[in-house]
Amino acid sequence: MALVETLYCKVCTFPVDFCDYNKKATKCKAWLEETHPAEYQKLYANKENEDVDEKTKKVEESLKKMELRQEKKDKKELEDQQNSKIIIKTIERTKRKRSIEIQGLEVFPLNLKKLSKKFSNKFATGCSIVDNKLVLQGDLADDIEIFINQLLKEEAGLDGIKVEKIVAKRKKTEEELAAEAAAAIANGTSTAKYVKGDELKKA
Repeated sequence: MALVETLYCKVCTFPVDFCDYNKKATKCKAWLEETHPAEYQKLYANKENEDVDEKTKKVEESLKKMELRQEKKDKKELEDQQNSKIIIKTIERTKRKRSIEIQGLEVFPLNLKKLSKKFSNKFATGCSIVDNKLVLQGDLADDIEIFINQLLKEEAGLDGIKVEKIVAKRKKTEEELAAEAAAAIANGTSTAKYVKGDELKKA
C-alpha cells in the first residue's frame, strides 16, 4: 500500500486538515489557497456551501475572537522587536585578547542555543550563553553586526533593527600603572611618581 504524504501548514505547522482549530486559521487558509489551490478546494469548497448548525457557529465565533487576540499579540511583539536594540559589547580582557557580549537577541523569535552554534561555526570560535547573552572570544564586532542583520532578515523577516557597538576598556593593574609611570618619569615626560595602592603623586 502506498504511503500517504501529509501536507503541513507553513503558518501553524499542523497538518492542513487541522488548520481550522487554531488561532491563525484565516492565515492558514490564505496560505493554503495561494500555495496549494487544489488541496484548498478539496478541503473548503464544499464547506463554504454547507449550512452550519448553531454549535459550529459558536465555535467559529470563538476561534475568530482567539484569532483576533493572537493578531494583536503578534502585532505587539513585532512592535517590541522593531523598537528593540541589540548591543554588541567588546570587552578587553588583556592588551591583546578581546571577547564579545551580544545583548538583546532574546526579544526576537530566534533560538539562542541554535544561534550559539551558528555563531561558533561562522566565526570558528567558542560561543556560550550567559544570562540570555551570547559570549564569543575575539575582536569580531563589525563582522558580528553584519551577521546579526543577515540572520534577523532571513530567519525573522526583520530589517533595520538598531544595533549599537560599545567597547568596555579593561581596568589597568597596579603593575601596569606603575610601569607606565616609571616609563614617563624615565622619559622626562612626567614629574609624578607612582605609589602602590594610591594615585600618581607629585615627586
